[in-house]
Amino acid sequence: MQKYICISRPRRFGKSIAANMLTAYYSRGCDAEQLFSQFEISKDMDFKKDLNQYDTISVNMQEILSRSHNVCELISRFGRLIIRDLKNEYPDVDYFDDTDVIECMQDVYAQKKQPFIIIIDEWDCIFREYKENKETLSALEEKGKEKLLEMINEFNNAVDGIHNVIKESLGGAYE
Repeated sequence: MQKYICISRPRRFGKSIAANMLTAYYSRGCDAEQLFSQFEISKDMDFKKDLNQYDTISVNMQEILSRSHNVCELISRFGRLIIRDLKNEYPDVDYFDDTDVIECMQDVYAQKKQPFIIIIDEWDCIFREYKENKETLSALEEKGKEKLLEMINEFNNAVDGIHNVIKESLGGAYE
């Protein structure tokens, strides 16, 4: 099952901290039990259920954008970086098309049965940086702008729920 959640808050209001916290909680590559043990979430009976149980891909799109000259290059670089990480983490997977990030992730999942959590920070940087550039907006349209906007709308519908979960999980620390 695929789920999309978007934490959409104004700039400078803790989205990156929340993304890092979610990465620490879900990632198999992190031992975060002690980190979270001081917070209210650790008292929940399901606290350990998802703790460090997932392959987690955490990406800061602003960092990729700063190394790209345009949106097409950003999208290409994003895919190449994810594929590189997948190949390093899963060298024994038989990749059908090692140039297609979605295909590679499907290959890993099919062969390893390990779901992914993907956390994208600064996902809106493309719109901020290129809002006046018609060529860039055309490139976004060609690469699925309509689908991206549809996902963003779905994400925004989930904002209140995820905000409340984070707020309750951290007790008063997230105010």
